[in-house]
Amino acid sequence: MNRLFILLSFLFSQDHDHDHGNKSFMIGSFKGEIIDSSDNSPIQYATIKLIKSSDETLIDGTISEEDGYFVLKDVNPGKYNIQIEHVMYEKLILKDQLLVPPNLSKNLGVLTLVQKVVEIGDVNVVEEKPFIQEEIDKKVYNVE
Repeated sequence: MNRLFILLSFLFSQDHDHDHGNKSFMIGSFKGEIIDSSDNSPIQYATIKLIKSSDETLIDGTISEEDGYFVLKDVNPGKYNIQIEHVMYEKLILKDQLLVPPNLSKNLGVLTLVQKVVEIGDVNVVEEKPFIQEEIDKKVYNVE
């Protein structure tokens, strides 16, 4: 009887994991560095979006740090598109990035953004004076 009590005490005192393991092993991440294509300087505050490939659902997002690095944490295994945007640069889309065991931490490496080029037509600068200018001691009428 004493042995049965000890055995039952031992069995019930064990910490049972009903999920058959820690769920954190199934969580991954994407990381990388964003630089400018012209001078290789880091691009800070770029927007990084994690989008599910199958239905274009936005899953998560972050911004790049001052040194250009970013990390998207707590990502479930699957296939994703990663979209990187900044006001001064062309959009970069990394299609079908696969995150599967055993490697759930994917380094995207150095990602290069190209500056946007906006071409405008000729610009004419014309100085216009108001018809009436009031100064301290007089009014000036510009007849031009």
